[in-house]
Amino acid sequence: MLEQSWSGMLVDLNNCDNDSPWTYEKRYNMNWTKVKLPFRLGEHHQLNDGLLGYWMESNQGNFDSKFIAPETPGKDVNDPAIDPYSSKNFQTQWLALDDEPVNITMLTDPRGPVHATTGLLPTKAISIPPQYYLPALRKIGMWFKTFPLLQPAQQSNNPVLLNLPEIEDYNWQWWDKFQGVRPVDKDDNTKHIHSASQIIDGWLSLIPADKHK
Repeated sequence: MLEQSWSGMLVDLNNCDNDSPWTYEKRYNMNWTKVKLPFRLGEHHQLNDGLLGYWMESNQGNFDSKFIAPETPGKDVNDPAIDPYSSKNFQTQWLALDDEPVNITMLTDPRGPVHATTGLLPTKAISIPPQYYLPALRKIGMWFKTFPLLQPAQQSNNPVLLNLPEIEDYNWQWWDKFQGVRPVDKDDNTKHIHSASQIIDGWLSLIPADKHK
């Protein structure tokens, strides 16, 4: 954005000889590089946006006191440390070209890109290349607190009987504080319909199959 008036053109003409110290950078620009421009990170309710939230950082690398959460509706939050999205809070930040760079720590789902919207340029989407996160994700198991679970009375180390979906490249396991790790088998109700039962509680875990090799 440069001065495009007649007076601006005359300044250019008067300073266009080869010996003039006048350069493009010195041309009068009405201080537009100091104008604060709005930007927003994340995209509320856009399913492929991977940004869960972020913290603004100080120059010393300290987190701001608020966690800005674009995907969290305001009606679901009562914690003053969380800044949720709402129709009155679009979580807009302001930055000028002459400002110092801003450091941000983001909490993301690496499978989705992070969108940056300014209203001045087209929305920019940046993603992490899969080779940097897939090996780590494939080694991570998931744990689910499960209780109460009705099971036939049985000796230790017998499988837990539970019908669960089969997940490719993953295996289900059971863990509780009394018997430790046990396998999970499909439940055939006809085998124990008249047997004694017990109630147990523990954790179901979904573990990558290669961990069992």
